[in-house]
Amino acid sequence: MASAYVSSRHVGGRFFAGRSSQRDPSALRPGVRPTRSSSSLRRQCDSNPMMDRNKSADLPKMQCGFIDFVCAFVYKEFSRFHVEITPMLDRLLNNRKEWNALKEVHEAKLAAIEEAQKAKEEASGKAAGAKQASAAQSDSKTCILS
Repeated sequence: MASAYVSSRHVGGRFFAGRSSQRDPSALRPGVRPTRSSSSLRRQCDSNPMMDRNKSADLPKMQCGFIDFVCAFVYKEFSRFHVEITPMLDRLLNNRKEWNALKEVHEAKLAAIEEAQKAKEEASGKAAGAKQASAAQSDSKTCILS
């Protein structure tokens, strides 16, 4: 699986590099002005999350989705008619398990980051509340009788 992951990252990197040149043709060729067709391509590609470089960390999730909605169906149907394809379907399903494991690790990291952020916000909120309370007590002009 490690080599498949490395290969997928490499292919993804090449894809995103090509995507960058589609988004801004002058990035690869100085002096080239974007044409009308390149701007329509830009709008078309911007609407597709799989073509977003900023989502490259979600590669395991995208791979699982691709396997689930495209590959698995095709391999299952073909394996019904051609027994030779059954080992390929088995490898595909095993590959899906590996990508799912990577997806779960990624989601766990994101959940931990969100939890740490919430804890930090709560701590800063409590500190601000305590600071306001102490300021309110010091500014008070009432007498406290005991």
